[in-house]
Amino acid sequence: MNYEQTELELAALSGAMLDAADQQDWERVAQLHDTLQQQLQILFGGTELPSDDRPARLLEGIQQLGDTLSSQARSARNACGQQLDQTRQKRHGMVMYKETAAS
Repeated sequence: MNYEQTELELAALSGAMLDAADQQDWERVAQLHDTLQQQLQILFGGTELPSDDRPARLLEGIQQLGDTLSSQARSARNACGQQLDQTRQKRHGMVMYKETAAS
């Protein structure tokens, strides 16, 4: 596989990772991340790299992807934490109500 093919494949993987994150399919994001890592190892481990700035731009794009995914994951984690807190508060309210009603 040459550099251009691998670069296109990495772009497709990046897009798929963002789509999966938008759908909050974190298992799919993790699977695609593993594939992305493998492709990067192939690309930088054996493929002859072009002498222009494409490899640097590629790595910058992957870094931006990582930043975007991290931000989305933090937002999802925070939303989940808020929902969990609300559920705990409701459960606590129900327990207090039952204790008061039983008295």
